[in-house]
Amino acid sequence: MIIHLLLIFFLLIITHFFIHGGLKRDRSTSVPALSKVWLINMNKRSSRLQTVVSRLKQLRIPYSRYGAINFDRGDPTNIKLAKRKLHPMTKINFTLVRDEITNIPRPDLNWGSTGCWQSHLQIYMQIVNGSAVGLPGPFLILEDDVNISSRIVEILSYEYLYQYLPYDWEMLYLDHMNLRCHTDEPWWKRPQDENRNRHFCLIKFTFLTDAYVIRNPAVAEKLVQAGNTPHAQVADWYLNQLFGNKTIRAYAILRKPISQLKELFGTDIQESRVKKKRSKRKDISIN
Repeated sequence: MIIHLLLIFFLLIITHFFIHGGLKRDRSTSVPALSKVWLINMNKRSSRLQTVVSRLKQLRIPYSRYGAINFDRGDPTNIKLAKRKLHPMTKINFTLVRDEITNIPRPDLNWGSTGCWQSHLQIYMQIVNGSAVGLPGPFLILEDDVNISSRIVEILSYEYLYQYLPYDWEMLYLDHMNLRCHTDEPWWKRPQDENRNRHFCLIKFTFLTDAYVIRNPAVAEKLVQAGNTPHAQVADWYLNQLFGNKTIRAYAILRKPISQLKELFGTDIQESRVKKKRSKRKDISIN
């Protein structure tokens, strides 16, 4: 009997260390739950980098800078340089992409949005079959024009990611625009909880890919399968297809802990009629 009790006690201790990071928990960072943080930044955007890096250091969030893919409006020299950064398994066909951007009447499809799509895709490919292979996740991806609340430290903790979020979460959006939620899910209603960090819903549709968490490499593999195509893609649109049909279960925190600083830094993606039309919509919808 005593031996059985000792064995149970020992198993409880092991379980506690496994959930909370064990003896190897990194006390130098405020977010030990994360395997890696990427910060996407164009080489020419040093002012953006300085601003967000200063904030990440304040919050003790370590990061790796990822040099954003820049096709510079289709300039052949820049495309040649950008190709060197692409994973060998990248399927993009630049002849096809140039034709689509030139001839397809989609104002949101341009070289800027194509570079944004490829920047995120290349990180997914690093997780699946590149420099980040072997890391279990979760992974945080940030763009360089974000304002980060101190609330992020709680949200990126073990307790939040593995106790407060629904057990089936695959992605977590920390910023969003024109959010629509799946109303056939129990999570779209805001819970009666004083901690508003726990108010979230399952995404049906949203814009902005400036701050989100990927749970593990299996989710990254889904993103690669959907996004690694010869044709040009717009990241928001192909991700929304996955969210809409629930191929990926992505949740959004309704009270956003991160916001985009577009007014301060502007954008590297050309403005379009689509974006102007979107801005008239309400920020959150449950339709």
